[in-house]
Amino acid sequence: MSNQIYVSMKFIWIYVSHFQLAKKLFIKLLAKVKYELEINMKRYEGALLIIISAIGYGLMPLFASWATVGKTSVEMMLFGRFFVAFIILSFYLIASKQTIKISLLQFLHLFFIGGIGLVATTQMLFYSYRMIPVSQATALHFIYPVAVAFYAVFLKIEKITFNKVVALLLGVLGVWLLVGSKNTMEINILGITLAVLSGFTYAIYVVGVALPRLMGLSRVVISFYTSLVAFSCYFFIAIFRSQIQLGINLSSASGILGLAAISTVLSQLFFIKGVKITGPFYASILSTFEPLTGILVGLILFSESLTWTNYLGIILILLSLFLVVLGREINRDNG
Repeated sequence: MSNQIYVSMKFIWIYVSHFQLAKKLFIKLLAKVKYELEINMKRYEGALLIIISAIGYGLMPLFASWATVGKTSVEMMLFGRFFVAFIILSFYLIASKQTIKISLLQFLHLFFIGGIGLVATTQMLFYSYRMIPVSQATALHFIYPVAVAFYAVFLKIEKITFNKVVALLLGVLGVWLLVGSKNTMEINILGITLAVLSGFTYAIYVVGVALPRLMGLSRVVISFYTSLVAFSCYFFIAIFRSQIQLGINLSSASGILGLAAISTVLSQLFFIKGVKITGPFYASILSTFEPLTGILVGLILFSESLTWTNYLGIILILLSLFLVVLGREINRDNG
């Protein structure tokens, strides 16, 4: 009898032990599945935010055309863009009761990326538009994903992988085929230089908003200070060039409002949040959706046509976006 009880107890103990082990393994499996789902959803969220921001930036030529039709100077248009954006962000910060208190180092950081990454970039790009075709300048400007890769590796905030290199090459080549192949290459050394330099200065902004020094700041506060820096710089530029205009018509006002609300506030907020999730390198590649948006606007509103090289460029851009979205890397400290 005692032997039977012993065997029964041993059987029960083995069964319970195996059950507990299976339970632990099952819990670990569920945790791993949950973790992978969270990572995937976070990666998709980051990619979607960057693409939405790229669409907003891609609408800039449309809004800018409304403003220039109203005979607003470039300096006043850009001043109005960032000033209205600053006002919108100020009201939001007041309504949400967010603090704008930052350290001196953080302010200097934001002043640098706002001044170099936004103001200098826009100035050089607009000057290049006057010297070489706009499509050519845009294609050269989109060298900035390469610059982002260089800065990110130099600052040791990202590692270059095979997947990243392939996505980078596809994206840059796709942009060139999409917009750069429309015109024969015009040899204007200064115009080409300015367009390329605008890519390197914009890369400073892309990497700058992802650096650890700003991780504790909300994206609204970051946009608030960069807009403050930008509109202040353009105000002094407009004064220096005697381009101050006190009155604007409805077309100019509509264009400036679109630039401020959609192509600055919304685009910057989505972009900064997306960069903190995906990292600057993938964000720069996903931003190749910007010229694609410009092409789509031209097709829909202005009945423009596409060549086979343009279609090939679109395919390469979409392939680069596909590689980015399926990539395994994700920035863990997403702020």
